Amino acid sequence: MLVDGEVVAAVAVNTDITENKRHERALEKAVRDRDEMLALVSHDLRNQLTVVTASLALLAMRDGSPDNRDIVDMASSAAKSMMDLIEDLMEVSTLEAGVMAIEPKPESAAHLARTACERFETVASKKSIALVCAAAGALPAVQADARRIHQVFANLISNAIKFSPGGTSIDIGVTHEDGAVRFSVRDEGIGILPEAMPYVFDRFWQARTTDRGSAGLGLAIAKGIVEAHGGRIWVESEPGKGSTFSFTLRVAG
Repeated sequence: MLVDGEVVAAVAVNTDITENKRHERALEKAVRDRDEMLALVSHDLRNQLTVVTASLALLAMRDGSPDNRDIVDMASSAAKSMMDLIEDLMEVSTLEAGVMAIEPKPESAAHLARTACERFETVASKKSIALVCAAAGALPAVQADARRIHQVFANLISNAIKFSPGGTSIDIGVTHEDGAVRFSVRDEGIGILPEAMPYVFDRFWQARTTDRGSAGLGLAIAKGIVEAHGGRIWVESEPGKGSTFSFTLRVAG
């Protein structure tokens, strides 16, 4: 039998639980509303930017003078950057909703890595950075959506190039480990501070001491894609000595 004091305490506990649940439901609704609005706005902005890009291309065709060409190129570059940001925002919304569509099938692990290297060789060479692709031994096929995995590589390699000084190298490695294939991107760049390591894959996170020139969504998207494949992604780094980003994919079959 409860005495008066125990009754009051029980009522207080129940009230706290009810209030916490109410706050949780309100927070969940706010997140859903935000993501729905973000998806809607991103879709509309993408449509408008498509018109802007097409108009700039038409303008370039009509007037190819050097002065005009420079202006069109700058505007086109800005439009592309905006389009990339919108695509990233839409990707993040898809990941948050847990509805990312992937179509995995058996793919050559070595081919995935080599293709990623080939796509960034020119960009790396412009900064005098050597891009080295090394596949260790005979590798099994992996279960992967090649287009999505190329997105992962694109984010990891472009980050490595961005934060690496000229005269260094970036190594793309592929190894077979315990029923999975591990892909790694190792650079000799500025590295990551220990206190920042837990937040590297958070969306919108950026290094406070470095102008990253992006919205900080790339690594969050890469993480979502890898996890949608049933793999995992992580980073090892030491300030001033570079970073190694690694992710795994399951062996096909």
